[in-house]
Amino acid sequence: MDADDAQPDQLEQLRRFVDEWGEVAREVTEVVGDAVGRAYDDPVCLAGAPSEELRLEDLAVTINPAFSKLIVIFAHLTAEVARLHKAADETLFPTLVVFGERPNTDDTLFEGDPQAALAHALTKLQDVVLFLEQLTVVSRNLFAQLAALYGDVQRVYAPLQAVRLSTAFMALGDALGLAAGLDEAVSANHALPSAFAMFRRMLQTVQAAPCRFAVGEGGAELLEAALTTLENRLLSADSFNCTLDQFCRGEPPPQHFLDQLASSAFTSLTDISSRLSTEGERPSDRRNLVAVLSLVALHSRLAPRTPDKKLCKAAWDLHKRVLMMPVSSTVHLQPVEFLCNYLPPSAIALGPKEPLKAAAAVRAEALDKLDGSLMKELNGLLAQGVSWIARLESSLPTKSTNMSAVLGPRVRLLSNGMLVAQRLRNLLQVTIHLHVALEAPISKAQVRVLAQTAELLQAILSAYNRRRSEIVLEAPHLLGFALGRLASLVAPAREMLETAIATGTTGWGRVQDTLAGRGAGADAARQDAVAAASLAERVLSGPPTTQRLMLIRLCFDTLNDAFVLKDTAGADAAELIELTDMIANIDFHADAACDTSFLFFSRELLPSCLKDVYSRPEEAHRLPLLVAAFRASQKMLLRGNAMPELLEGFEEEMQLALDEEVIGPLCTDVETDLRLHIHSARLTGVVDVNPVQTGVRDLSQFLGVPPMRLLTKEVDIRSRVIHYLNSAFHNHTAVSLNNWKTYGEMRNLAMEKYRIPLAEIELPGQTLEQGLDVLEIMRNIHIFVARYNYNLNTQCFIERALNAKDRKHLNTISIRHVANSIRTHGTGITHTTINFVYQYLAQRFQVFSQFLFDDHIKSMLLKESRVFNAAAPTTKPSGRQEGGLGRNRAAAQVETPTPARQQQRYPVERALRFNRDIRKLGVSEDGSSFLDQFRLLITEIGNALGFVRMVRLGAMHYCTNAAKFVPDLSHASPDFEASTSAEGLSDGTVAASRCLDAELASLCSNSAEGTDYFKVLVDVFSTELCSENNAHLKEFYLLLPALTLSAVEFILHSKERLAKRGKEALTAAFTDDGFALGVAYVLRVLQQDVRFNSLNWYESVAEHYAEEMRIQAEASPSSSRWRSSTTGEEEQVNVELRLGRIKGTAAEMVLLKYNLVGARTFFSEAR
Repeated sequence: MDADDAQPDQLEQLRRFVDEWGEVAREVTEVVGDAVGRAYDDPVCLAGAPSEELRLEDLAVTINPAFSKLIVIFAHLTAEVARLHKAADETLFPTLVVFGERPNTDDTLFEGDPQAALAHALTKLQDVVLFLEQLTVVSRNLFAQLAALYGDVQRVYAPLQAVRLSTAFMALGDALGLAAGLDEAVSANHALPSAFAMFRRMLQTVQAAPCRFAVGEGGAELLEAALTTLENRLLSADSFNCTLDQFCRGEPPPQHFLDQLASSAFTSLTDISSRLSTEGERPSDRRNLVAVLSLVALHSRLAPRTPDKKLCKAAWDLHKRVLMMPVSSTVHLQPVEFLCNYLPPSAIALGPKEPLKAAAAVRAEALDKLDGSLMKELNGLLAQGVSWIARLESSLPTKSTNMSAVLGPRVRLLSNGMLVAQRLRNLLQVTIHLHVALEAPISKAQVRVLAQTAELLQAILSAYNRRRSEIVLEAPHLLGFALGRLASLVAPAREMLETAIATGTTGWGRVQDTLAGRGAGADAARQDAVAAASLAERVLSGPPTTQRLMLIRLCFDTLNDAFVLKDTAGADAAELIELTDMIANIDFHADAACDTSFLFFSRELLPSCLKDVYSRPEEAHRLPLLVAAFRASQKMLLRGNAMPELLEGFEEEMQLALDEEVIGPLCTDVETDLRLHIHSARLTGVVDVNPVQTGVRDLSQFLGVPPMRLLTKEVDIRSRVIHYLNSAFHNHTAVSLNNWKTYGEMRNLAMEKYRIPLAEIELPGQTLEQGLDVLEIMRNIHIFVARYNYNLNTQCFIERALNAKDRKHLNTISIRHVANSIRTHGTGITHTTINFVYQYLAQRFQVFSQFLFDDHIKSMLLKESRVFNAAAPTTKPSGRQEGGLGRNRAAAQVETPTPARQQQRYPVERALRFNRDIRKLGVSEDGSSFLDQFRLLITEIGNALGFVRMVRLGAMHYCTNAAKFVPDLSHASPDFEASTSAEGLSDGTVAASRCLDAELASLCSNSAEGTDYFKVLVDVFSTELCSENNAHLKEFYLLLPALTLSAVEFILHSKERLAKRGKEALTAAFTDDGFALGVAYVLRVLQQDVRFNSLNWYESVAEHYAEEMRIQAEASPSSSRWRSSTTGEEEQVNVELRLGRIKGTAAEMVLLKYNLVGARTFFSEAR
């Protein structure tokens, strides 16, 4: 295939690719939309900044070599200053202002954070020092070139000596102002000195033990030396002063240079001042003020004894009109402070008597004036901005054939947008600065207008971005138009000069005298003017790069002072050059004019601004612009090499503000609106909604807001509201199933009224007994046993009412709930449960031992033991040491009481006296004694064992249900793996058979009774607790009579509160069998079952309460002479109440006895 045949195929493939990519791009555009806060950038965009590879030396070639050489030098230096200023804006200023910033949500400064921040920014700070050195070199070179150009020495030919190179002087002032701005940024950052001090202390620690920190030999010393150099050069913040001092050293500069410097500064200051706050203000005017005041400071320092009065007075008067002079988007200088810091005393004397007080008074006056006119002024600018966006978006076609009529308005339109953005941004910054500096409050109305101003800046930038492709495509035509206008100003001057040189007319005299300078030849002077005109025409024929624009400015400086231009041609040329620069670099200038990154330092305004937007649903479209205005700080933070924690914290602050001020209230209000709408339709008279009186808020406006990008996240209000409503409807229906119809209607209404798709409420008509998850209970076993009561007979746990104050129901846990959890997690959680319970019991037994080891408790138990044993001592069994607990379990089981001991009873009176003695030791705030708290400990141990029992039975219940389709688990199941292998089936079938065999074996083992976990838990603690090290536990059984009385009293009070309401009902309960199970377990662990039986406690209790009932019956008035009296009736009621109380206590004691007997069977030897 030859080239001719291949070309159509390649073109066809390219066409298909473009068509397919276009379809995909259109789909993405339709889905994402044109939201301002979109989370993506254009994958393909046009760059309109012109560039060329032609060297400046080759470009500036004229017939006059001396002129060419000088013009190239000044063009190089001015372009270098511009490059340095751009580099400082992009990296250095953000680094200095961001360092030390912390998120508002993080108030704690941990040790090492400042050192880590300084180490993170150390490279950037070194770049600042290197930048200052380079800036000083460029400034000195430019100063030396200008001083040499305007020397007082008479020479035969001195090109450009009679010309005031305003461009070069402004570049020198710009370089000096840049140094002053860096000094101001360092001085304003109070975190830098403390960070350096803390970092130095850290280095001293490293030097003391370098091996601990893996620092090489001499590494810490080198770092300290570099840190010292950096600290001395950076923290001194005197770069501006040092540069001026270098200029003032040596011989004084020529007077001609001083005259040109003063003339250039005064002219620039006058021109800029006349344009400020007018329609003729240029975007660069306010930034140029820093350069002008820097030139004023330079002139005053060069001639400290004879300062230029007119120049100094004009500089001092500037503070009445300008409060802030921007060096960058985040660093500003105050005119009065700047002059007081850098002018010599002779120049300061020309200003106000007390300049700082005068400046403070001017600021206070300006704030009062601003508060009065802010609304009007900003509203006017807002109207201009909105009108400009509408005109830019309209792009109406024109039928005019005059290119000036087409391109001129277009250039003016683009420049007007930049000017409006500059004025809006300046007013926004000044307003915030004055209120912060003077600590003046900002009213809600002002917050609203300020928010709208920030939003309009983002809207202007968005309009530029949306029209970027069109602007870039039409930029060559606009630039050609602007360059043509400049060429039309140069052509008449060149023709005049060439005619004057050719004819030698006398009309050239004034120009000749001006250009000749001090002894310069007239012919050479004529060649300079002609060379400047010809060079300007040559440069204007190419693209408007930075170097070409510098050459054009220098050429127009030459022609302007040659008096060969028309009266207004110089001002027109300056404006056209600035317009050309703006159009050629429109992306850069648009970003700078609309930059709202300074709002990062006033981010406390965001919640108030969001709250204002939410109060007006019809203005919901403002949200993306407002968020984008504060999000613009991301570029500054990234350029400033901010710590990741700061970026994350800033994003969290923005998201929190959105959640609290917009999304959270919106979700609640939407749900409330739906609820009121449904109730007003179903419940007549309950909800009275009158739109005429209460008004109507169309909350659906917020649901139409497109997704908003923060830093790394997207916030979609619509999705958040949908998720909230889905969760709310589901949860409310789950809690109250009888309201499912109401929430279903609310869901349908939301879909109809707000156009949001909600999920179906997929809940069954009845509840599924899933209950609490066993894993969750197991992980929080200590909380579970303290909040639930155990019932031994029904095998369930009931939540205590005290822990369910905010609910109308109590949670219960039964075997079915455990089986459901095991079905989810598998039978393996049974062993995990035992492990958790073992760890919990180990902790509880420590507390148990500490209680019995207490001297008061120990002495009381020993006393009870002596009294009880004195009546009928027991026979000491074989194999036990005198006074010991024994070393083996067999010895404990052979101990039998004597016949005398079998008839002995532990008196109830002693148990009651024991309780009273314990209470004398102290009670807690709720009135419980130490014995009551010990009873709770025993109860919690029993609850833990009850949970073990329930988990085991739940596993058996689950396995039984799972195996209901298996024919017979009692016999060995067939070996499916062997059968399939013998039949020669596939490997997959054999593997499936192996899995089936394993599952059947697991079901068989878990369905059986299996391991006795109670026996395991008894054995694991019994050996240690029955040793000689824990001899203080041997009298535990003597504590049980008092404990049982306390338990019976507690359960009686709990049952009495079942019929009550209020706070008393919170302690109501009808079962607490964990105490009985805990007592049985501890007796078994301590091997004291026989000793407790020897107390014959329950027989003693039965006899005691029988005697009490007999005594009360005999004391009844029914058998006495008081039968007919009123006193007798009251006494009869009291006796009946006491008798009922005794019967209830006796019944509860019998119930406790049966529960204890049943619990002790779990730990019998048969198991």
